[in-house]
Amino acid sequence: MTGNYPYRVFLRCRDAAKLRFVKLRSDVLVKLQLLDNKRVQDVAFQLERLVASMYVYYRQCHNTLKPAAVFPIEVQLTIDSSPHVRDRPEEQGVEQ
Repeated sequence: MTGNYPYRVFLRCRDAAKLRFVKLRSDVLVKLQLLDNKRVQDVAFQLERLVASMYVYYRQCHNTLKPAAVFPIEVQLTIDSSPHVRDRPEEQGVEQ
């Protein structure tokens, strides 16, 4: 045996650790990619559910309001309801 036996053991252990690290890193990358794909699918599914729910809600609102004959709503505004009328001199008691 030569004197560099501990160094060869060290190199062998380092290579084994490097291979183990590369394998673990590739496993983590695959898992991250799978999680990202799952997130994209989940977001798409949730958006589809939201659109379907909004469609049902607005369809029900439309069906509820369709028979009501309240439109067009006629509103008669009086002069007193306008905030700009208060500044007129006739209302302040000053005649021209």
